[in-house]
Amino acid sequence: LRPADPYPSENEKLFSRKRGICMNSKKFSEAMSELDSKYVDEAINYKKKAKKPSWVKWGAIAACICIVAVATFVFPQISNNNIDTPVQVYTLSQPAQMEVRLVEWQSEGFKAVVVDVGDNTIYPKGAELTVIFEDETEIVLSDGTFFDYSSDEPQAEAIGWATGETVFVKFLTYEEYLEGNGFYNHVFASHVKIK
Repeated sequence: LRPADPYPSENEKLFSRKRGICMNSKKFSEAMSELDSKYVDEAINYKKKAKKPSWVKWGAIAACICIVAVATFVFPQISNNNIDTPVQVYTLSQPAQMEVRLVEWQSEGFKAVVVDVGDNTIYPKGAELTVIFEDETEIVLSDGTFFDYSSDEPQAEAIGWATGETVFVKFLTYEEYLEGNGFYNHVFASHVKIK
């Protein structure tokens, strides 16, 4: 090994092509003399910005994870209005009755709004609920005949009552009434007929 020549010849290259910069010492000297002293002073006095402690970065990441976790569990419950909450099914000692306005047919019954509470003390006037038919449900048609409903092949809409009609509903079993739960409140009819 020999020491580097402190005075390279004019044609000698300063850096190799492999490193990406290729100029001779004369060109390098000329380029350095073109630099404004303002930039040289700035480079000499440059100070790195103070680095934030690492706990700040990890604290921010932990806070984001907490926010995502809370949003994942809280917002679905708020937007579903307690739909996912398990509801209790109750059975009355004697049947209760009420009148409802048919809103929309479902395969296993119909959505309705209470128009007359009758002797029922569970569902207030204006309550939204779904009347569910069971195999034992007596469904009296407009002509006085009975509709043969089967839960194995539910086709409640085949009854043919028009939406908006008032229906007399008698029931023994119901799910816990939750205000704001809309049509997810279920009542299991024992007897229904058009009014």
